[in-house]
Amino acid sequence: MNFHPIISKLFSASIIIVCLYFVLAANPFVIGDRQRPDSGLRVDRELPKFRIRNDENVFIAESDLQDRKYLIYFAYGDCMSVCRTGLSKLNTLLSKEEYKSWNLVLISLAPKEDRKNRSWMRNYLSHWKRRPILLLPEDRQEAEKIAGLFQVGVNKGLNEEILHRNPLFITDNKGRIRIVYPDLTAFSEESFRNLEVKVY
Repeated sequence: MNFHPIISKLFSASIIIVCLYFVLAANPFVIGDRQRPDSGLRVDRELPKFRIRNDENVFIAESDLQDRKYLIYFAYGDCMSVCRTGLSKLNTLLSKEEYKSWNLVLISLAPKEDRKNRSWMRNYLSHWKRRPILLLPEDRQEAEKIAGLFQVGVNKGLNEEILHRNPLFITDNKGRIRIVYPDLTAFSEESFRNLEVKVY
C-alpha cells in the first residue's frame, strides 16, 4: 500500500494549522478576544520608528510620543465608513474631563487630500474641544508603509477608496504599545475605562 499521498496530505495539513496559529493566535494586532469583542489585547511592544510631518509642518517621531499616554488611530477624511464612526467616538471620549490625561494621534491614510486647508479632516478636527495631533505622511505610499509598521492592513478599493483595518493603539507614558483594540467599531467608553486601568 502506498502511504506517500497520505503522509503528504498530513504534512500539508500540519503546515496549514501552524500557519493559522501564527496568524490568528500569535498576532495580537489582528485577532481579538472572540468571547469579548469589546476587549483589548494586552501587549508590550515598542512603537515602530517613524518620522512624519504634522499639520503644522513639524516633524514628529515615535520618540516624541513619550511622557504622556496616547491613542493612535489610522483614518482619512474622505472615508465614508469606519473612519468617521471611529473619529466621532474618539471625539466624544476625549472631550470628557476624566480623560484629559489622554492624547490622540491621527495618522492620515490619504495625506494629499487631508493636507488641504479646506479638507474635511481639517475642518472636522477644528471643531474638537481638544484637537488631536494630525500626522500627514508625504504620500499614500508612505502612509501605507507606516500602517504596515503597525501591522494595519491597507488595500485599494474602488473610486479611490482605501480599505483598511480599524484598530486603536494605546500607549503608556514610556512610548510603548500596551493595548491594541482590534476594531474600533465595537469600542465603547465602558470598554475603554476597563482598558485604562491596565495602562500606567
